[in-house]
Amino acid sequence: MNWPHIITQILSRGYQLREVAALCHFSSPGHLHDLKSGKQLSVEYERGAALLDLHRKVMRRRRVPS
Repeated sequence: MNWPHIITQILSRGYQLREVAALCHFSSPGHLHDLKSGKQLSVEYERGAALLDLHRKVMRRRRVPS
């Protein structure tokens, strides 16, 4: 899985790192940041599945112009 790309796309839709971490049950935004930066390469199944579900939902929505 290309976690950095997935997380970057979610963040580009207006979500904040701490918000994504809370929604996907990460213990802290730092763990999510490590996954986004490539310091951490894998994630537990439940968190990965939650990230993919959030990504699916976010990418279906129309982007709000800034």
